[in-house]
Amino acid sequence: MEVEIHGIPQSIKPKYQSKVRSAKAELAKWKKQAKELHQSTSRAELLGSKSNPAASDDPYSDDIQSQRTRLLQGTQTLSDSTRRLEDSQRIALETEGVGADILRTLRQQRGQIENAVEQLGQADTSIDRASGTLKGMIRRMYQQRIVTGAIIVILIILIVVILVEKLT
Repeated sequence: MEVEIHGIPQSIKPKYQSKVRSAKAELAKWKKQAKELHQSTSRAELLGSKSNPAASDDPYSDDIQSQRTRLLQGTQTLSDSTRRLEDSQRIALETEGVGADILRTLRQQRGQIENAVEQLGQADTSIDRASGTLKGMIRRMYQQRIVTGAIIVILIILIVVILVEKLT
């Protein structure tokens, strides 16, 4: 999970780093508590059997029963703690899997965005070329209108000159 954190954007990295730290701290706390429970039950079992060797022969004595009850409670607490620890580890693994899926999705989206940017650049270049071509066509159109107008004016002048020559 820590390895995946290095690959995520800086904007969301602190959020996940704090989650990882808190999960590690909770895991360490549960491990410590499980170890302490195991040690205390072992100590109680060892001390209980050595303190009264004659009573160990009587399985129904109150001291043995209370020790047995405490031992069973300690074992139950230890198994509950172990179950919680396993659940926490399972959740952490699931979270890591979800994070990995999110990173894969983000990489794909980044590739799509990069392709879109590249295509937009190509489209911009094509639009610039088309704009230049249209400007050239418009300029030639105006030139042709001027030339056509000039020819018409010259023809009108020639017709007028011919008419004036014939009438005079």
